[in-house]
Amino acid sequence: MNCKNCQQAHGTTAKFCSNCGAEIVTERITLGHLWRDFAEKAFGWDNRYLITTKLLLLHPHILFKEYLGGTRKKYSNPFTYFAIAAALGLLVFSQFTDKYMRMAESMNTAQFESMESFYKKLALEEHEAALKDSTLSEPAEFDFAKYKAKSIKNSNDMQKDVLKNYNFWAFLLLPTYAFIAFIVYRKPYSYGEHLVINAYIQGLLLLVAVVFFLISLVVSPMVYFALLPMSILYYLYAYAKLYKLSFGASIPKLFKFFMVLLGALVVMFLLGVFVGFLRSF
Repeated sequence: MNCKNCQQAHGTTAKFCSNCGAEIVTERITLGHLWRDFAEKAFGWDNRYLITTKLLLLHPHILFKEYLGGTRKKYSNPFTYFAIAAALGLLVFSQFTDKYMRMAESMNTAQFESMESFYKKLALEEHEAALKDSTLSEPAEFDFAKYKAKSIKNSNDMQKDVLKNYNFWAFLLLPTYAFIAFIVYRKPYSYGEHLVINAYIQGLLLLVAVVFFLISLVVSPMVYFALLPMSILYYLYAYAKLYKLSFGASIPKLFKFFMVLLGALVVMFLLGVFVGFLRSF
């Protein structure tokens, strides 16, 4: 019997071709066969995506070192891993954004009402400060209901924009995060290697963001807000394990990371202003 792919002869009991490695298929395709094949590849414990995710959660430094060291076949490609999570995020966020925003608006309104006295004091202070700089002979009377509606709308719009552009910012910031990590942690890894590391980290965090988002639809939008501190802690954990740093030694690295990130964001903002200025002519 010959292999259907490369025509190499093989034994009747062989399950894979010794020449090209292709699976030797002798049975006809049925619905049961299709389902078993799909389940094995998508959910089996030997699935590269699941293996990669499990290792990222438990021992990220092992994945980083093995992949960068040349062990690649048993793990998902870092950029494929990142792209899969980004595609899943785009699908979920676009599908359930309206439902999430209805919950978020309800939560923001309830939060605002529970702290109404505090917001009234804050709003009055802002209003009085504005009146001091105003040239109006008859300043408008302060309208707290209008201030409340505007504040809730701004909060809702901000959350909606974050969800709408989540994947865009993820793709944009991936090389930026890698460059900052290269500056902060440096040797022995190159920028390209930090890019691989950050593709894995961002891929996992995108996946976790989807999970937190779905939970927030059932529980509370506040669940989704826990993603930011958790992401920071995971970054600390992953790089601390890779560089064998204690938690105390990781704090200055985190501070330096944020300082460089802030500088990068300022530069990006100034470039945006400059480009907008050029387009105005």
